[in-house]
Parts: sequence; structure tokens; C-alpha cells
Amino acid sequence: MFRYLFLAFIFFPSLVFAADVPVRNVHLAVPFSSQAPEGVWWEPWQNACEETSITMIDAFYAGYELPTAVAKDGILKTIRLKESVYGASLDEPADEIVGLINAFFTWEAKVVSSPTVEDMIAEIDAGRPIILPVNGPDLQNRFFQTSQLDYHVVVLSGYDRDAEVFIAQDPGTQFGKEYRYSFKTVLRAMHDFVPHDTQHGAAVAIFTSPVLVATANTDGDNDGLTKQKEIEYGTVLWLADSDGDGYFDGEEVDKGYLPTLNEQTISNGSVIKEPNDPHVYVLSHGYMKQHVLNAASFLRRGFAWSDIVVVSH
Repeated sequence: MFRYLFLAFIFFPSLVFAADVPVRNVHLAVPFSSQAPEGVWWEPWQNACEETSITMIDAFYAGYELPTAVAKDGILKTIRLKESVYGASLDEPADEIVGLINAFFTWEAKVVSSPTVEDMIAEIDAGRPIILPVNGPDLQNRFFQTSQLDYHVVVLSGYDRDAEVFIAQDPGTQFGKEYRYSFKTVLRAMHDFVPHDTQHGAAVAIFTSPVLVATANTDGDNDGLTKQKEIEYGTVLWLADSDGDGYFDGEEVDKGYLPTLNEQTISNGSVIKEPNDPHVYVLSHGYMKQHVLNAASFLRRGFAWSDIVVVSH
């Protein structure tokens, strides 16, 4: 028996110990955008690294790309959300970034103190990119301008063990796609925001996850629907009244209505019914309802069951 194991080790060592060999490199396909998607580096773009990092990971988890127009809209949306919660600001520490994500995005995040290289590799192995707050000068990125130094935020989306580098999506330069920073550089640069003193900020990273655990039952826009329910109904996490019909999303759901349908916009000729009424009507003149007497009449008019719209009034 031992003779055969010895021969297997000599001739097929990879088969004997394959389970113990760590993965050498991983690269998650996180879409890239610089924080100035149109190449204009004044405000609000000059300090939009946090918002851009959030946008890149949102695109990764939601499965969309970031052409210039989409990236610009996503960054501006995130800036507006940030200002609605924290007011006007240029830089945000890790806990505020996490708060923004957990309130208004379909994934979640948490602050992790002093993560090791192996901790971060494990997250990437699990398919979860990392948001990394850093002291900009410690990155020693040759493309950075002086005005971009001090606090900065990047996304770690991969690694290469053989080269001992992390692969980053760095929004601080147009050349930041799949930018490589050594393990040592990442550990040295990792610092949370401290006004005028980020180099002495705490060593933290923001771990992300597409699976809701800690935030499933939160309600960021106070509309009566939890984050998990908002995702299920397809409502907007930062709008209390997603369809703009004057009713909070939670109120509509409680009464059996669709929180994504503004009944006031239904056109004439539509087939409608109220939630607790079995009768079906054809809408005319914006407010008159003609009762459809039976299924035969319904089908004879050329309607399909999928045409029926449930309305609130």
C-alpha cells in the first residue's frame, strides 16, 4: 500500500495533494469606470472615488456594464443619495460608505478591521469584491496628480499569488482598470478617512456581499417595506413612493396593490380590477368603468388574462 502511495507521489504529485494547493490567481469581472467618466476632473468628480467604487460593485452584483453614460448616472445618483443622508461632503469614512450601501443598494457591506492578505483573498475567492479606503500617497501610483493625494478609495477585484499583487479597479485614474498593487502596498496604504490625517487612520476594509443577512429587514427609505421586500417587489430602495401615485410602497402592499404601478397613468381601453373585487372592467374616459360580464365576453373582445391590471382606485 505504502509503495503505491510513494509511486503516486513521485509520478503524480498534483493528484495526491491537489486539494492542498491554493488557487494562484483570481480576477472578478468588476466593470471599471474612473471617477471622472467623461474625463473632467473637477467637482463633483474629483472626490467621487467612494461613489464610483460603490457603482462599480453595484454593476458587478447586478450584472450590468458601465459605459460612460451609465457610469456617470450611477455616480451622480450615489452622490445625491450620500448628500440626502450625510449632507454635502467630499470624503466619507468607511462606516458612512457602509451605511449608504446598506440603506439603498440591493447588496450589503460591513467594515472589517485590520484584515490580512489571506482574509482579503478569501473574500475574492468567494466572489466578493472589496472596497478599500487608503492613504493615497502610500499607493505610489504614478498616474496620480498631487491634487488627488491623501484619502482615496479603490476596489480590490482579484489577486495573483505568484506576483504577490492585488488586482484593483482604481477610479482615481483613467488607467485604473485592473491596476496592480503589491500585497505590501495594500497593507501599507489601508487607512480609513481622518480629516487631514488619513495616514494615521485605522486599517480597515469594506467587505461586500450580494446575500442579505444583516440588512434584510432594514428600511432605508422608511416606506414600510424592508430591503428584502423592496427587492422582491422591484421597488426603488431610496424612494418611499416608487410609482409616484401618492401612496407609500408599504401602504400599497398592505392594501393589496402594486407599489410599482401608478394607477393614474393607466390608459383608456385597459382592463382593470381592484384587489378584493372579482369583477373586471374596461376603463374609458379616464374614470368610467364598463363591467365585463363573463369570461366568454372577455375573450371575445380579444383580451388575455395577462392584460388585467390590479388598481388601487
